[in-house]
Amino acid sequence: MVGLESARLKKLDELGLTGPAVDTQLQPIVALLARSIDVPIALVTIIGENSQWFRAKIGLELDGTPRDEAFCNHCIRQDNVFVVSDATRDPRFSHFPTVAGDTAVRFYAGAPIFVDGAAVGSVCVLDRKVRDINVAERKQLQDAAAVIADIMEAALPRPVANAPSPNTGHYLEAEFQELIRSDSDAFRFFQESSLDGVWYWDLENPESEWLSPRFKEVFGYEDHEMENSPRWWQQAIHPDDLVTAMRNFEEHRDDPRKPYIQDVRYRHRDGSTVWIRCRGLIIRDSTGKPRRMFGAHTDITALKNLERSATERASLVSAILDAADEGIMLFEGVWNGEGQVEDLVFREANPASLGITGRSRDELIGERLSKAFPGNFETGIFLHYKRALETMESVQFEIHYQYEGLDHWFMVRAAPSSKRLLVVTFVDISALKRANVELERRGAEMRFILDTIPVRVWLKDLEGKILRLNKAAADSVSLPVDEVEGVSTSELMPDSFERYLIEDRRVVETGEPIRGLLERFDAIESHKGWVRTDKYPLPEELGHGQGVIVVSVDVTSEQTALNNLEIANSSLKQFASLASHDLQAPLRQITFLADFLVEDHADEMSEEAVETLLRIQKVVGTMRTLVRDLLSFSSDPISQDRLEPVPVRELLKAVAQELEPDLSELQAELSVKLPAVKVLATNTILRQVMLNLIGNSLKFRSEAAPIVAVKGRKLGSMLEIVVEDNGIGLKPELHDTAFRLFGRAHHKAVSGNGIGLAFCRKAVTAFGGTIYIDPDYSKGCRIIMSLALV
Repeated sequence: MVGLESARLKKLDELGLTGPAVDTQLQPIVALLARSIDVPIALVTIIGENSQWFRAKIGLELDGTPRDEAFCNHCIRQDNVFVVSDATRDPRFSHFPTVAGDTAVRFYAGAPIFVDGAAVGSVCVLDRKVRDINVAERKQLQDAAAVIADIMEAALPRPVANAPSPNTGHYLEAEFQELIRSDSDAFRFFQESSLDGVWYWDLENPESEWLSPRFKEVFGYEDHEMENSPRWWQQAIHPDDLVTAMRNFEEHRDDPRKPYIQDVRYRHRDGSTVWIRCRGLIIRDSTGKPRRMFGAHTDITALKNLERSATERASLVSAILDAADEGIMLFEGVWNGEGQVEDLVFREANPASLGITGRSRDELIGERLSKAFPGNFETGIFLHYKRALETMESVQFEIHYQYEGLDHWFMVRAAPSSKRLLVVTFVDISALKRANVELERRGAEMRFILDTIPVRVWLKDLEGKILRLNKAAADSVSLPVDEVEGVSTSELMPDSFERYLIEDRRVVETGEPIRGLLERFDAIESHKGWVRTDKYPLPEELGHGQGVIVVSVDVTSEQTALNNLEIANSSLKQFASLASHDLQAPLRQITFLADFLVEDHADEMSEEAVETLLRIQKVVGTMRTLVRDLLSFSSDPISQDRLEPVPVRELLKAVAQELEPDLSELQAELSVKLPAVKVLATNTILRQVMLNLIGNSLKFRSEAAPIVAVKGRKLGSMLEIVVEDNGIGLKPELHDTAFRLFGRAHHKAVSGNGIGLAFCRKAVTAFGGTIYIDPDYSKGCRIIMSLALV
């Protein structure tokens, strides 16, 4: 290790790098690094035996530090980039004055500079905030170290190539060497040019130019592989740069005060581009005539790559800023003498931020925040910014800003990039806030509606726990809403819990709701009763997981009335049966006596007496039919469990056959056009309905022969059956009367008891269908009924 350190210090002596001095050639490099990596401090350091000297610097007033207080003293012991993310947490550096003192360094990253294998120092960047470095930024540091090493190596003497060369011993080489030895101005120019090759041109013999071995090496050639002539470089230089070089040459030739210097591009042997900073000086005789010109090359390819990288990064940042939807502003802190931030100055603002604030870039850049937006101080926003800069910690907050003609809600984040600069991003969340307010308002409305309607709504999971409910549901168990939510159904309705659980899980597993479920409601500490319930799977978007929505209506009073009605109907049936029996008995006696007199004693009575007996028989027959129909109507033969699929086409064929004698006697025409489908009904009752309807068409006929048509068509889940005729019809105002019990709407001359259509409506309604008289039909009567298809 001692030997390596001795060799390193010897190399510093050879390079003339001992002691403090600033190399202006290196300043552009640290300036580029500070900008591209976004740090306040960038340095080129030389590590001496006991001291660290700064050869180039940005953001630091010091010329150097003791070696044992130098980050770079550790960096030169590395092969790659050396990084310290937070110096305050590293015992090797936390006591350094640059860390514990006013400089307040937190972050360090440096790449060692190797000259002929010796680590002479480093190029580094420092920041006052804790951070890290990415791969691209590490590469920038390594490239910068390589460029600086090349510049330093150019000052070292180069051994002459051993290979034989036709260029050896050129008269211009000897003349150039003598010039360097004898002319102090030429020597100073040569020394300050950071050489990557020199050239010496005979302006009196322009075809002859000496090019140093290092000159040729930079472009990939050995000394003997390139002739000493201006032809090579004039062919290898970029055409646009040749024009610039020749113009600058002519200007320097005509006026010595105009320097000959330019950055130009050459084509390397491998086809790549080499950037060269070319400087030259014309040597003139005593009369001022140009005789010779010498110059020096510095390879600045790595520096140009750094510039391009920085430019690309700046372009990328600019593109991101321009494309960003959120507002982005860059501020510079204004610090007072007490070390506190008292204001901010606008340094940059993207288009989105200008659009949100309604200001132009010219109005803001360079302006103080206190003047441009004083509302930031009145609302306390500035205090957030102040804390961020002073503590070097990001802050985030929401604010309703109602100043300077603005009325917006903003989500704001302030992040310091250094003690000097603060990046503020903000998003206009006014629409979101308004939407939230509207959502809350609608939520309150929905809660009001749910709590007002007399319907019980429950949300339950698959274990029976009540997740949400409305006021009607809570009232049904005599508890407040908040005391019911989270409680298991087993605690409130233990007798029904298992049944509820089975039903709930079936709904979720099948995905099919349960509708119209009539069930007992028997919650603890509550009135008992009946409810009609619907159960639906709980939608996933509500965020409660699997469960059910239960909607139930209290039908206790209706069910009680229905029970009472069933009792009354049962009593009515019994009464009707008894009444029918009691009425039929004397009617049978009258019929028997009348038949006896007519059959056995007709010859003993006058014709008038016989006719009277016949009229008695007819009236008694009508009375018996009336009693029988009344009994049929008052009974309740139709219940849901008795409904069955009935093939309507076959049923109508049987009805037509039964009516055949009446049709023949009246010379009536009956047509049937029905689809081959089945409806939900009972065969016997539907047959009687069709007999009644077609019988009415034959009974209430006009003078013309009766024409009756029965047609049918499917309408969705229903079958529409139409019975129309050419009879005497019925006035629209009497349509409703026709369906009432004993509601005779036709002329009394036409026989009828007023029960037929009432029976039809009762039957069709029991089947779950409808029946009515078409008010728009004027050619007779048209009755339309709908029955459910099977």
